Amino acid sequence: DYGRAFDWRRVTSGSGWPDGFIHFADPKLVATKKPAISGTKRVGSVLTASTGSWKPAPSSFAYQWYSAGKAVSGATDQTFTPRASDLADQVTVKVTARRASFPSAAATSSAVTVAAGRFATTVPTVTGSPTVDSTLTAVRTSWTPVAKKTTYQWFADGQAIAGATGKTLTLAPEQVDQTITVSIEGTKAGYTTASTRSAETTAVAPGTM
Repeated sequence: DYGRAFDWRRVTSGSGWPDGFIHFADPKLVATKKPAISGTKRVGSVLTASTGSWKPAPSSFAYQWYSAGKAVSGATDQTFTPRASDLADQVTVKVTARRASFPSAAATSSAVTVAAGRFATTVPTVTGSPTVDSTLTAVRTSWTPVAKKTTYQWFADGQAIAGATGKTLTLAPEQVDQTITVSIEGTKAGYTTASTRSAETTAVAPGTM
């Protein structure tokens, strides 16, 4: 009857204490299966906490995520997206169960290690006429998430052109009959460096006097 109506009865004994007491123990919420973390364990990917299993069934849950043993400020949802600062750290989640007339109880998941994130990107394209003395331009690709820094490298017949690390390339006579590609590399803290290369142009034609 804990938390419900009950009857009072007063029994007056003689001197001293009564012969005995009836003690009503506090009820407890017990985790029969601890919470778990699912999702891709990488920077920038969403992790989701399960509630685990409890007896009796709780009416609500609260969450707190931890990184390297420290509570992450504001990370109190069922989901958590690891940041660059969490790279190589162990992440856990503490789930607190609540039910009316029961003291709250908490259980913590096993730890997962956060790996470097991965970019999603598109293939760049090259604009301009592939003829000697003409300028080719790399049309910048898109990055998800946005890359902090991008660098360019131009290639002729698959070989890197020395010094050709800008967004544009002016074709020289030595590139005649060669196909041109450009590679764009993206970097960001907490993410694996990624590169993507354009399709080949047609063979470079001689210029016209």
